[in-house]
Amino acid sequence: MKLKTFTLLSTLIFLGAILAGCKPDPNEEFIQGVWFYNDEHLQNLPAESHLTDQWLFDRGTFQRATCCFVTANYTGNYRILESEEDRLRLELYNLKGDIGNTSLSSKELLEITIIIHADEDTLKIDRAESYLRMTP
Repeated sequence: MKLKTFTLLSTLIFLGAILAGCKPDPNEEFIQGVWFYNDEHLQNLPAESHLTDQWLFDRGTFQRATCCFVTANYTGNYRILESEEDRLRLELYNLKGDIGNTSLSSKELLEITIIIHADEDTLKIDRAESYLRMTP
C-alpha cells in the first residue's frame, strides 16, 4: 500500500512539474480569434478584382476563407514551427477544403509566416498586410 501511494504521489509531483513549465506561447495567444483582410483594388491594377481574406485561429485549429480574386476555403490544425519576438511560423496540417479549383488532401502540409504588430493589433500573414482583429 505504501509503495502504491508513493508511486502515485511521485507521479503527481512529476506531472505537476511538467505542467508548471508549460507556459502558453505569447505569440500564439495573440493570434487567437478572427482576423480579416480586405484589398478593394488589388495592387492598384484596374482589371483586378478585390480580395477579402479571413483567418480564424482557435487553440490548434484554424479556418480560412477568401473571396473574389482568389477563392480558398479550408480548415485544419496548426502547430508552431518557430516563435520568436514578433514572428510566428506555423505548419498547417490535416487540411480539408480547397484553394481555387484544387482540393486539399489531409496528407498535405502548408506553412505560413505571421508577423505580429501588437501595438497596432494587426497581423501580416505571408504577403498580405494589415489583417485586422475581428474578435478577441
